[in-house]
Amino acid sequence: MSRDDERNDPRIAFVGQVAAIAEELGIFDEVLRDVGRFAVIVRRDDDLHHCALDNLWLATREVEADDRVREVGQWLDVMTRPHRPPETWEAAQDQLRPVLRTPGMFASPGLETRRDEYVVRPVTGMLRATLALDLPGRIAWVRAAQLAEWGVSETLAEQIALANIAEVAGEGVEPFDMGGTHPAWQVSSDDGYEISRLLLPGWLASFEGKVHGNPIAAVPHRNALIVTGDGEPRDIERLAGVARAWYESAPGPISPALYRVADDGEGIAELELPPDHEAAPLVRAGHVELLASEYEGQRQVLDELGVEAAPIEVWRRRAAGTVTYVTGTRWTQGATALLPEVDVVRLLDDDQERQVGWDRLREDWPTALEEVDGYDPPRWRPMGWPEE
Repeated sequence: MSRDDERNDPRIAFVGQVAAIAEELGIFDEVLRDVGRFAVIVRRDDDLHHCALDNLWLATREVEADDRVREVGQWLDVMTRPHRPPETWEAAQDQLRPVLRTPGMFASPGLETRRDEYVVRPVTGMLRATLALDLPGRIAWVRAAQLAEWGVSETLAEQIALANIAEVAGEGVEPFDMGGTHPAWQVSSDDGYEISRLLLPGWLASFEGKVHGNPIAAVPHRNALIVTGDGEPRDIERLAGVARAWYESAPGPISPALYRVADDGEGIAELELPPDHEAAPLVRAGHVELLASEYEGQRQVLDELGVEAAPIEVWRRRAAGTVTYVTGTRWTQGATALLPEVDVVRLLDDDQERQVGWDRLREDWPTALEEVDGYDPPRWRPMGWPEE
C-alpha cells in the first residue's frame, strides 16, 4: 500500500497508526493490518485478536497526537488483555447480549479456523446472530464451551441475551430525515447494540402504523439501524441509497441490503421485490453487493490458509427494459477450486463455454458438486464434470 493511499484515505492511515502503536507497545507477538475490515489483527499470548477500529476511530479523531497514542495503547491493552469469563451462569447472564453480524466476522485465518467454537445461528442469507459478553470497554464473543461449563443451552442463553436488550429496546428511537414526506426512524442509543434490536421478536413489526406501508429496515453498519415503510417506491430507493452509501463509507460495515418483517411476524427476512417494481434494481443490488463482499472476504482468507476458492462474479443484465443483477462463477473442467453458491455457473471446457443456472445444475447433475462442511457462506467442491 502506497503512502498516497494513506494520505488520501484517513481510515487507511488510522489503521497504519494503530498498527505502529501496537508494535511499539511490545506486548504483541504479531501485528497485522486488515484495511478491508478497518481493523488490526494482533497475537498476544498465543491468542489472536481481530480488533475492529470503528469506535476507536470515532472516539479519537479530535484528540491531540500524544493523547491519541496513549488512548490507542490503552485501548489495545484492554481489548486484548486475557479475560476470565464469569465462572457461574448467575454471574454471566446479566452481561449477555445478542449481536448481529455477517459471516465476515471470522474474516481472518485465526478466527476462520476456530469458527465452530462460537455460538452463531443464521438470521437471513447473509446475517448471523451471535452471543457476546458486555464487558467494560469491550465485548467478548461467547463460545459453546463456556455455555457447557455454565450448564445452559444455546437456546436459553439467547433468550436471556434478548431479554437483556429488550429492556432498552425503545431507547434512542427518533425520527430520521431521508428527504421524503413519509416517516422514517433511526436508533441512536449509542449503546453499541443498536442493530441488535432487529433480533428481538416483533421489533420491526412494531413499526406498523408508524411508517407508510410495511416496515422495512437497513443496518448499514454496526451502530446504524434505520426503519421506514415500503408504501412508495421512492421511500424504498431512498433507504437503499442511504444503506449503500453508509455501508461503503462507514467503519464497521454490516449490510447494504434492505430487510422486511418475516412471514411469521416475529423475525426479519430479505426484502425482495417483483422484477417490474420501480425500486427492484436498487434493492437487488444491495443484496448482491453484500453476497459478493462476503464471498470475496472469505476467498482472501482461504487463500491465506492455502485453500483454493473460485471468485464470485456480478453481472448487470437488462431485458425488456428491466435491470437485474446476477451472481456467477467460473468452473473450468479439471479445476478443483471451491465454488461459491451463485445464480449461474460458467462451465468452461477447452474453448467452449456454457452457462447453467445453479438450481438446474444441482437438479440435473446432483453428484457434480459436494458441499464442504464448515464454510459460511457455503462453498462447493467439484466432484464430476456436468456432461451435456
